[in-house]
Amino acid sequence: MQYQYVVSAHKSSSVVSAVSGPFLSPDEQNLIVGRGNRLQVFRKTATGHLDLVGEHAVNGQLQHVRFFQPSDRSTGMLLIVSSKQQFAVVVWDMMLKTMVTESTGKFIERTGRSSTQTLVAVDPESRVFAISSYQGIVHLFPMGKRDAADQLPFAVQDEHIVGGILVPEYLRNGAAGASSLARGRRGKGREHMAKSTDIHGVSALYVDELKIIDMCFCRDTRGPQLAVLYEDADMTRRVKVYDMVSVRGEVQLVSQRSCSFAATSMRLVALPEGAVLVLGHSYLSVYKADGTSQSLALSSTDVCDVCWVDLGRSERLLLADSSGALTLVAFDHAAKGFAASGPSISRLGSIPVASAVAYLGDGCVFIGSHCGDSLLVRLLAQSMRVEPADAQLPGSNVLARSNGVAETATYVQPLESFTNLAPIVDLCVVGQGPGQGQKVAGSIVACSGLRNTPALRIVRNGVAIANIAGLEAHGILRVWALT
Repeated sequence: MQYQYVVSAHKSSSVVSAVSGPFLSPDEQNLIVGRGNRLQVFRKTATGHLDLVGEHAVNGQLQHVRFFQPSDRSTGMLLIVSSKQQFAVVVWDMMLKTMVTESTGKFIERTGRSSTQTLVAVDPESRVFAISSYQGIVHLFPMGKRDAADQLPFAVQDEHIVGGILVPEYLRNGAAGASSLARGRRGKGREHMAKSTDIHGVSALYVDELKIIDMCFCRDTRGPQLAVLYEDADMTRRVKVYDMVSVRGEVQLVSQRSCSFAATSMRLVALPEGAVLVLGHSYLSVYKADGTSQSLALSSTDVCDVCWVDLGRSERLLLADSSGALTLVAFDHAAKGFAASGPSISRLGSIPVASAVAYLGDGCVFIGSHCGDSLLVRLLAQSMRVEPADAQLPGSNVLARSNGVAETATYVQPLESFTNLAPIVDLCVVGQGPGQGQKVAGSIVACSGLRNTPALRIVRNGVAIANIAGLEAHGILRVWALT
């Protein structure tokens, strides 16, 4: 019987997720990239390049990586969700110079029907995070320190409860009855937690929305508010906003408002003052806290990922779409309310089709891709002229449009390129031939890339020699090693 030994000759180079924040120390903005089953931590150097600081292997396939920073911590934390329906919260240990797991858990339902995708949302104030992996079920994980009465930060008073059901704020003054409540139960979260003091179990709440498209937590709200984009039985896509409260130790979701949107709506982004940005095919809509909405046409197609630029100091949002276009949306935070005059939309340039976008400060943006090479780019204040020959240089494929016509001007300047072999749609082994009387190892020619970044790549498994240092000298006859 013949046996074959199979080993991975090349680590995964496709980017699953990318986030940024003060992870290594409070005074620097770091980049955390998820590739396959590995987490990589980068530090941006003074020359504008990325330096790999650490790498951490995960027992499972990465699906989501989220960065959050509680108010009582000087550095941030990472929420990692794997395809095994498990999660972990990790931090960086400054003494050991490595990642340390703070808590772990799982969100497995034996009787639930799995959804087509797993969705993760983290509250901007790090009070709770939510995971949706089953139809009609949302798992909630409250975080933060409890008060002296062992209550969560968003607990409500007993006088706001009628018949065991929370009455929302807009029904408390003279209105009878209560709004719809998400049916919930307490999961065995404390048995699934390890080394966790700030994650208070898990609550699995049953909601009426079976097909959830996306979800996010609203910003600038007194208590956590969860916005859910879903498709109902009539194939209509709607956005429903839930108030999340803790009633007598139990987490509940109370429906606050809802509105219908276009059938191509695909993504939700939290905006200030409780507003929600709804992104669809060639359009965007701002859904405000008072229930009104404002829609605008968008030149981008389906949005792949979004990223805020200098969040807290400005309200500018980067959109990366499926055609390889990078768009900047600037919102006007007027005195009369957020987005009173509507956002302004500007196209910056072309990039590889992004699977993750992360802003690193000083105008530098990391474009992680599954369809082509990942890039570190800089956003320019003035447009840069693009020469036709530049589009063929390594790392400069951002200068080419998705239709193959090179742009004449762009606001995106490539700084560094990271090779990606994925996705390999076909391959063959070539190069088997004589070499000094022996057979040399064959090379693999792979058809890599998709959409606007297709490529033929030659891969060989062998030992490479790197030049570390050099010294000019003449007349050298022999060399000895000194120990």
